[in-house]
Amino acid sequence: MREHEVPLPKVMELPAVVLAERITMHNNVPMTPEDIHQVALQGESFTVEFKRGRGLNDTDIVDAVVCLANGQGGLLLLGIENDGSVTGLPPRHGDRTDPDRLRALILNNTEPAVATDVEVVRVGAENVAVVDIVAADSPVGSKSGVFVRRATKADGSPECVPYRAHEIISAGLSLQ
Repeated sequence: MREHEVPLPKVMELPAVVLAERITMHNNVPMTPEDIHQVALQGESFTVEFKRGRGLNDTDIVDAVVCLANGQGGLLLLGIENDGSVTGLPPRHGDRTDPDRLRALILNNTEPAVATDVEVVRVGAENVAVVDIVAADSPVGSKSGVFVRRATKADGSPECVPYRAHEIISAGLSLQ
């Protein structure tokens, strides 16, 4: 919801535990450029996903939100490469990226609707959109019928994998 215009100062590394708490608490505290830099340095995890800003389409964003919502929730950072380099998110709505329109895109294209917190933060010379996603209470899919969830590969890196029908049914039964 906010666009910060602060230059990126030299960053001191935060302990991983402190950073993980900040990421998973969903406490509506605005992310700073320093926070984003720290998250980028630590890389993707079970609760953090990076998306390249250039060539990013609506489906990519919605599918990534669905994936994180079907896990533990977390942060989706748009404008950061998989290697953690900040390349920025080009303006999606005229001359800027509107957090409210990005939030509406997600809300209107997920079933059940996923409410997110979205802000655009200036990191150096680039804009990064930060989407904060809370874990869903029940399985979530996109309105185009995509159901994915967060998983960990054998090498420990995160990925989004198909959320199979038997897993969805099992998750639904465990809620009763």
